[in-house]
Amino acid sequence: MIVCPRCGSGLSEVDAGLACPSCRYRADREQGIVLFEPDILEQHEDYKSEDLDVLYSHEREHPWFTHRVKVILKAFAAYVAKTEDILEVGAGTGHTALALLEDGYRNPSIGEIHINGLLHAKQYGLDKLYQFDLRSPPFHEHFDVVALFDVLEHIADDKLALRNIHGMLRPGGRVILTVPAHRWLWSRIDELAGHHKRYNRKGLVSLLGSAGFEMLESRYFFTALVPGLLVRSFLSRKATRETAEKGCGLKVSGLGNLLLRLAAGPGDFLLAPLRRIIGGSLLAIARKT
Repeated sequence: MIVCPRCGSGLSEVDAGLACPSCRYRADREQGIVLFEPDILEQHEDYKSEDLDVLYSHEREHPWFTHRVKVILKAFAAYVAKTEDILEVGAGTGHTALALLEDGYRNPSIGEIHINGLLHAKQYGLDKLYQFDLRSPPFHEHFDVVALFDVLEHIADDKLALRNIHGMLRPGGRVILTVPAHRWLWSRIDELAGHHKRYNRKGLVSLLGSAGFEMLESRYFFTALVPGLLVRSFLSRKATRETAEKGCGLKVSGLGNLLLRLAAGPGDFLLAPLRRIIGGSLLAIARKT
């Protein structure tokens, strides 16, 4: 059910949007996007809208993003039917949701706090577009799967975020997420990217359990990138907002691209026995209980 983020009542379809019969709240639909929180600031404390424009310029070809998509698609193949209703929260430009659509998933929806990200997603051909704040979501038991990829670390109250996701899922629904791994890999780049923390398996299992989920699978990936991330944590100590894009590795040379591809793909395969103990990122799949 799509509900009012103010009072929780069910919303009704009206001309060019949705309206609450109880408190007169209204969510207008503009350019195919349902706007639940249109006054969100571009410089939002969790994520700045300008960063989505940077992502849109790089993520389709960048080895880090292409390998992460492969990891995500493998997880979906194991746990999600093609016909299930999926919402990607904090979907950015819709790059990952597009990969799901191209892989045969019929019902992906996009949730994003910033309108410019949803406009990028629209250019990809995605059409179920919702602008909202995860801290007051407009859905109740509406989806079979909620996904968030490198989003949770941007939210100060990650427990609240996961509890809200729990409420958005139907009984037996699943959450699939990725997060940056290991506190000892924390760097100045994390600060500039708006991260609040990095996670380990034990802590994430506990966090999901406290929000009403049981873990189905959790493992690290980008294991071969760990030495490079550790070096980055030292070299980036004086990084600034202006140098963050380069420091995050979004702009890399041809040789850098090759090395990233080798580390992300073959490197992850060769170091598969270490997936339970170390990696640059962490994947988790959990079921609503």
